[in-house]
Amino acid sequence: MADAPDMPLYEQLARQHQTLDSQLQDLARYPLLTSAQRAREVALKKRKLALKDQMAALRTPDRAAAHP
Repeated sequence: MADAPDMPLYEQLARQHQTLDSQLQDLARYPLLTSAQRAREVALKKRKLALKDQMAALRTPDRAAAHP
């Protein structure tokens, strides 16, 4: 997915996070996952968590600068 260059970074990350969530929901519909599907699920979850961390970092001011 190509995001518009003028879209703020937070919105780009949020959109990617939502896309990963949809992909994970698609996998959750299967009662049993193949080993390839499980590996994909783990990779999606890791990427989704990394995006969530990036989004949180953008929302949270630098605490080190706030508390010298």
